[in-house]
Amino acid sequence: MEPLDPRYSSQSNSKPIRTRHKAPWACLQCRERKVRCDVSRKDGPCTKCCMHGKTCITLPSVKRARAFLLKEPIWDRSPHAQEVANAEDVGSFQHTTNALISQTPTCSESSYFIEPPADSVLYLNYHFLSISNLPNMPSEDINYLDIQGCLLVPRRQTMDFIVHQYFLHVHPFLPLLDERYFWDMYTRRWVAADASSPKISLLVFQALFVREAKTSFYQKAKVFSSRKLQVLPCNTDSQLLYDFGSESSSICIAQSALLLSYRSSSTSLGIKELNTTWLNIAIQHAEIAEATNYACLQPSLTPVATENLGFQNVLKRLWWCCIIRDRVLSLCLRRRIQVGPSRFDFATYAPLRYADLENEIQYSRVYCERSKRFLIDILEKFVELCVVLTDILALVYPLDKQRLYGPNLTATLTRVLNAKNALREWEKEASPPLRCILDTSKEMPAASDTTEVPHDSVTLYVNLIYIYYQYDKSDFSSWLALCHYEALTLASQTGLPYNYISTWWPAKHQNQQEIHDAALAVTRCLKALHHLNLDRWLPSSAVACTATPLVLHMLDVKLAGLETSSDPATSNPGLLEKNLRLNAVIQTMKIYYPQYDSVDFVINAVRHIAGLVSLEYLQPTMGAGTNYSYGWMEIFSSNPNLYLRLALTIDLGLSQGRLPQEEDFPARIAGTYRRR
Repeated sequence: MEPLDPRYSSQSNSKPIRTRHKAPWACLQCRERKVRCDVSRKDGPCTKCCMHGKTCITLPSVKRARAFLLKEPIWDRSPHAQEVANAEDVGSFQHTTNALISQTPTCSESSYFIEPPADSVLYLNYHFLSISNLPNMPSEDINYLDIQGCLLVPRRQTMDFIVHQYFLHVHPFLPLLDERYFWDMYTRRWVAADASSPKISLLVFQALFVREAKTSFYQKAKVFSSRKLQVLPCNTDSQLLYDFGSESSSICIAQSALLLSYRSSSTSLGIKELNTTWLNIAIQHAEIAEATNYACLQPSLTPVATENLGFQNVLKRLWWCCIIRDRVLSLCLRRRIQVGPSRFDFATYAPLRYADLENEIQYSRVYCERSKRFLIDILEKFVELCVVLTDILALVYPLDKQRLYGPNLTATLTRVLNAKNALREWEKEASPPLRCILDTSKEMPAASDTTEVPHDSVTLYVNLIYIYYQYDKSDFSSWLALCHYEALTLASQTGLPYNYISTWWPAKHQNQQEIHDAALAVTRCLKALHHLNLDRWLPSSAVACTATPLVLHMLDVKLAGLETSSDPATSNPGLLEKNLRLNAVIQTMKIYYPQYDSVDFVINAVRHIAGLVSLEYLQPTMGAGTNYSYGWMEIFSSNPNLYLRLALTIDLGLSQGRLPQEEDFPARIAGTYRRR
């Protein structure tokens, strides 16, 4: 017997049951309130949003997006297809990329399935993000990247915070992206874009998170209970995207590699010179994009003149950001510069200037116009310093024995003198405007004054420039290794004691005073930033700049017979001053510690030096009591050999990523601690 149709059953006379189908999708407002949404059945906003006056925003489902991502025929209708179709010479670029793959830093983390974080969505939810080479990638690679979470990006609130922090604390000294065009794309991220709309590479965006996410999350909520557990999934996302060739644009690859160069080299994981390797990749891809010839794109009277100028600005930003990172890494890690005069003609091409960045002033979402003008002025002076540092860093680094004992010390010392004069000329021109900016930023306008108050970052970056400059003087003066070694050679050949070295090298006392002044200048900058609670925003490069002042102040305190925890109310002003200097640097290192892995190495190196230094060996015979004036300057005067050993311990350690061994030191200062 056939079953009765429910429509003809005995219950047909009762009130019919109304079937309520589940909505295929809902807007964000209804999702958050967990109410039924009818946006799928309407052309406009849903009823609930209309009633409450809310903006009705709809995002595609993650499941549907993944199916959309992996379906092959869909790409014929995808906006990304047109991007790749318009790419020039993809085949030759792929060959070049394969040649660079061997230089890619290896992932220390093993591959495993990553559970997608609750605060993440698929990148296709944001229309301004794209993967240019996705149509050419095998589906297996796409699936692997999806499993590893490389195609996920943070949700709106988290993304807004990280992007805001990036332009607040990274962009001022590395203007890699045009802030005006970035915000124009970013604010339209919910609007469906066509193929001609500008987009941001997912590789660049993930690299941006690598640079800013860790510090931002720590500063925002300190959500990690242990610094060693602060390993965000995005740390390997950008590297996997690079390894699998997801990006076909050499400009985007260079931009992402520059951002990845901020990753610190963790010696505990066996990764050395990781940031230098990423910088090398960035420079090579910038050269592939012909960024070195940015000045050759001459404007014309054609309708594409504006487009050419915009592309010229992109190339100029990219290349000079490579130079900025090259100088900072070389200065702080004591390594060879990669972009020298033989690779780029600094005299022919104009550096990055105020005019190249002024289009951002009125369009910044994080700074007022006055602060933005100040920051661009500061960056312009810093770029000029980077040009001056070209010859200096090429002369001083790398730290190898052949360079220290060259055949012609007179010619080397002449280069040293010329480099010092170039630094003094830069200081003479840059110091007045920088001081004016710093003084203006400290002035508080009257209540009736409508002038915008400069952001604290203005003070931060002026002090950072002086830390780089003063530290360069300190490093350069202490690495007057050439001057010191000449004095040691003369003393060895004549058999004269160290007391007579000044007779052979009259500039010794001047160099000693320069080192002393530079160390104090760095300490004053750190104290000022700590007082304003701005030292927490210093970049990782400041850790290396703090290392030598920390060693020198530690020696002062130890040689004076003080403990770091001694009573600051001591009656001796010399003791108090030395202890306060050391405590100021220690406080800054405490701020660095939760954020940067490199702090571990600096602390271990300082402890290593403190353990090797013997008070009985260093301190001369004195009467009863303690000579509170005795410090590292006296070591420099009486035993420059030992001073070089102490300075080289930090320098060689940062350069090699490990504590130096005896064979790493030049022969004349090796075994200094063993000789009495």
